[in-house]
Amino acid sequence: MCIRDRPISDRIKIVTDVLDVEIDTKGGDIVRVVLRDYSVTADEPEELLVLLTDENVNYHVAQSGLVSKNKGTAPSHNAVYRSEQSVYRLAEGTDVIEVPLYWTNNDGVSVKKVLTFRRNDYVADVNYTVTAGSQNWTGSDYMQITRSLPVETNGNVFIHTYTGGVVYNEEIKYEKYDFDDIAEKNLNYQLTDGWLAMIQHYFLAAWLPETGKDNLYFSRYNSSKDHYTLGTRTSAITIDAGQTGQITSRFVVGPKLQNKLEEIAPGLDLTVDYGILTIFAKPLFWLLDFFHGIFNNWGWAIIFLTITVKAVFYKLSEMSYRSM
Repeated sequence: MCIRDRPISDRIKIVTDVLDVEIDTKGGDIVRVVLRDYSVTADEPEELLVLLTDENVNYHVAQSGLVSKNKGTAPSHNAVYRSEQSVYRLAEGTDVIEVPLYWTNNDGVSVKKVLTFRRNDYVADVNYTVTAGSQNWTGSDYMQITRSLPVETNGNVFIHTYTGGVVYNEEIKYEKYDFDDIAEKNLNYQLTDGWLAMIQHYFLAAWLPETGKDNLYFSRYNSSKDHYTLGTRTSAITIDAGQTGQITSRFVVGPKLQNKLEEIAPGLDLTVDYGILTIFAKPLFWLLDFFHGIFNNWGWAIIFLTITVKAVFYKLSEMSYRSM
């Protein structure tokens, strides 16, 4: 298929069974995500939840790119890619969509950025294939989430729980960086592995760098636009002249499905924040999920969870009643 140039403002639309996604050819950024299985309110199920958008109100986008010590040899999130087509749909009988984007420069460096989406999955793989030109290429990838302060509109209702940034790795565990923290001081953490996220009550957007790398976690505040950025840059790799190398990462966008979050990355399930009741809430959730697996019905799962809790605390209740 012939690859054609596209203007900066062009969008690529991706439709899976659970996501409607728009990617800008400028940077290959994810600038709009609609959750197809989640509505804004129960009263209006046809009004689907928009989790990411590049509209001025509730601006919330996922950006990624490459940086190199040799200027002009790596496409940042401001570079313009070329695309093969403008619409990708998950066809019946297929489970994967691959969206390739292409970038080259005058020095012979070429980059193929592929975003991969899968059926019934809220995780997108982002893979760079870098071919060095006449000289060795040294560089790394970075990924960031930029958003404005959340505002309640007809299309978005924000429950008043924690909304803001989170950084995790095995050393620091789970640390929150809210909008005031980002505006007050730039984050500057050198950590091995880990991930970053912007979370709200039921949903999250998270970047997961390639494992086994030392990453610089950073934050930035753009006062002119009132935009808050949380991101990370990975350790650099070197590709010999004329050779090809790979750089990968993953992006998670969607609901906080605790069981699936545990499978995606260590600690990602902590974004389901039970607060000070975690020691009680997590076992209860496990038990509720266990009963749901048996009955495949949340109503029956809740009934049997209640019966189980009553049975466990029966003796305590009996003593309490006798005392009364």
